[in-house]
Formats: sequence, structure tokens, C-alpha cells
Amino acid sequence: MEEPDMRSKNLVRQNKKNIMESIMQYLPNVIKETEGEGGKIIRAVDFQLLKQELSDMIIDSGKERYQFTWPGKKKAMAAANVPIEKPSGR
Repeated sequence: MEEPDMRSKNLVRQNKKNIMESIMQYLPNVIKETEGEGGKIIRAVDFQLLKQELSDMIIDSGKERYQFTWPGKKKAMAAANVPIEKPSGR
């Protein structure tokens, strides 16, 4: 009997791809090319331009606000979105 595939789907990657395609269709000027891992050219969103495109007024991002942050927070958030692989068996 064939064992079932116990890996979760990478929904984050699929969602990013769908969102990027939509942004490229409606707001192509906010998509920029940049250098990714290994020198590969990748597309990325310029969030400052995106915020400006979505607003009819100038956005002031210099306002103070409370934040809960720590060293390694971005890395932890990225690790939380990695697909998991469950061990086979019980």
C-alpha cells in the first residue's frame, strides 16, 4: 500500500504568486526587479510606491506607535510559513 503524502501545501508561495500577478496587472509601476539569492533577478513590490498608489493623499509614515518586536522576529515569521513534513507512521 502506498503511503499518503503527509506534507502540507505551500499556500504562502501560491498566495504570493497570485497577489504579485494581480499587482502586476493593475499597478505595474510598483513592481521592481532586484537581485535575489545567487544573483538571480527577481520581481519585488516597492511598498512605498504601492502605499502612494493606493492613497489619494501623501502618507506620513513617521508617526510614533507601539510595536512588539525582538531580534529575529522576521526570521521567525518566515520560518512559521514554511510547509511542514509530518513523519509517517503513528
